[in-house]
Amino acid sequence: MANNKKGVLSTIVGAVIAVVTFVLVVAKFVMNKLVKGIVFFGLEIPLIYILYGALLKAIFGFDVGAGDINATLYTWGFYVSIALAVVVTIRHIITPDQAKVRYVAKHTQEDKPKKKGWSIFKKPTPQATASVPTQYSPAPRYVEPPRVRTQPLVYRSKVNPELLIYEYPDRYDVYRDGRLHAIEYK
Repeated sequence: MANNKKGVLSTIVGAVIAVVTFVLVVAKFVMNKLVKGIVFFGLEIPLIYILYGALLKAIFGFDVGAGDINATLYTWGFYVSIALAVVVTIRHIITPDQAKVRYVAKHTQEDKPKKKGWSIFKKPTPQATASVPTQYSPAPRYVEPPRVRTQPLVYRSKVNPELLIYEYPDRYDVYRDGRLHAIEYK
C-alpha cells in the first residue's frame, strides 16, 4: 500500500511540475511579445511617464485632475510622450531593424571568405549564366573587386605597340593614347 501512495504522490508532483513549467513557458512567451510590442510602438516613454506620475502621487499627493498649473503641465508632458511614441512607431515602420539587416546580410552570403581581401567576390561561371535566358535573368551578383595597389609591370604590347600594358597581380590595365582603354582580369 505504501508503494502505491508513493506512485500516486510522484505522479501528482510530476503533473504539478509539468503544469507550472507550461504556465511559465506561456508567461515568458506572452511577456516577450508584450515587451516587443511596447518597444515597437514606443510605449515605454508614456509608461515611464505614468510611473513618474504615480511616484509623484505617492510621495507628494499629486492629483492629475486638480486643474492647477502642475496638473496641466503634467498632462501636456503626457501628450508629448504620446507624440514621441507615435514618432518612434513611424520610425520602426519606415526603417528596418538593423540587427535583422546585419543577420540577413551575414547569413545570405553564398561563399564565406577564406582569406582577407576580396575573395568573397566571384565572377559568374558561363554554365550558370547560360542556363537562364538573358531577358529574364536577374541583375548580376558580381561586384568588381577593389583594386590592389602594388607596383605594376609596365610594357608595350608586341601585337599592337600603341597599347601600354600595366600588369598587376590580379588584372591587366590597357592604356591607349594615355587613357584607360580596358581592364582584363586574370
